[in-house]
Amino acid sequence: MPKNKTSTSAHLRTFVSEFGSDILSTDGYILFCKICDVKVAADKKFTVEQHVSRQKHINGIDRKNLQTEKSKNQSLLTQPSRKCTFNYDLCQALLSANIPLNKLSNDCFRNFLEKHANKNIPVESTLRKSYVAQCYEETINNIKKYCENQKLWISIDETTDVEGRYITNVIIGTLEIGCPGKIFLLHMEAPEKANHTSIAKLLNKALHLLWPQGIKYDNILLFLSDAAPYMVKAGKGIKIMYSKMEHVTCLAHGLHRVAEEVQTFGLSLQHSIKIVQNVENKIQQAENRVGQDIKKKLKSVLDKNTGYKTVTTISKILNGENVTNQNFPDDLNNSDIAHFQFAPITSVDVERSFSKYKNLLSDNRRSFTIENIKHALIVQCNKFD
Repeated sequence: MPKNKTSTSAHLRTFVSEFGSDILSTDGYILFCKICDVKVAADKKFTVEQHVSRQKHINGIDRKNLQTEKSKNQSLLTQPSRKCTFNYDLCQALLSANIPLNKLSNDCFRNFLEKHANKNIPVESTLRKSYVAQCYEETINNIKKYCENQKLWISIDETTDVEGRYITNVIIGTLEIGCPGKIFLLHMEAPEKANHTSIAKLLNKALHLLWPQGIKYDNILLFLSDAAPYMVKAGKGIKIMYSKMEHVTCLAHGLHRVAEEVQTFGLSLQHSIKIVQNVENKIQQAENRVGQDIKKKLKSVLDKNTGYKTVTTISKILNGENVTNQNFPDDLNNSDIAHFQFAPITSVDVERSFSKYKNLLSDNRRSFTIENIKHALIVQCNKFD
């Protein structure tokens, strides 16, 4: 029987399959070389082999391979590098423990880590350039995630460091019903000067960091600061935007550290208020001249602290007492009041953050930039279970 003649399209597809679809192509009627951009005679296999063996065709393949290699290299450069989990965890641990990254250059320490971790230990510059900022961003993201829809208190204070710079820290805490909330160092900055304007701007900047899509003004219920005139002025100014917020000047400052117990973390508002009132009652019993002077000063301090009067009223409400107070803020509803159950009345948490800042900026670490200090301090001050 006669052999069946192979169709033209099938014949051409055979060449494409043999020499590669990246070299040849066909539409069923002609054979086309992608490298040389020309039609190839395909009557016989010999003519196709002759074409692909020509120097022009070989040079074209070399150019194509070179372009492909360049494209791959460029792709590797533009893609974000996959960071090592061990390096990240090591950086996080060093920052949290306030261990300088340059300790990795200590041969004994480095050998210890390599021996027991069975890992290649990175050099200090690798962690500083590639992982410190990542640890900071991850910490901020964890704070944002936890505080997203929480009622909050905020505390701001400033100090001067050994370099003579103003350092201002912003602490936030959650106001939770039934248990003490969590406390976070949200932001640190070195303003050119400390006044009521810089404090108001700093507060908005910090809260914009927490809520980048828009500050949730009604979620800020309490502002704690010292009784410095510019802080009091700042509190009055920002209350225009944060209408539910009460400004309480620190009672530990007001009592000159007499009520140290008020600084204990996790006290209920009723307990904190009771401690202050007990101290006040003790002072009222003093009859000598010095006692009378202390009594007048304490009364003056407490009378000026309008926020303290408001939280005292809130404490009575939470305690089930009947309260008639014409000066009580209209914007605070029953849900807001319930969140004051464990509200603090001192700004000692921001003072503690300054202590960690001063430990961080030791004599042999003065070259620290403000940005790197901020990254290290925020990672160190914030813990997540």
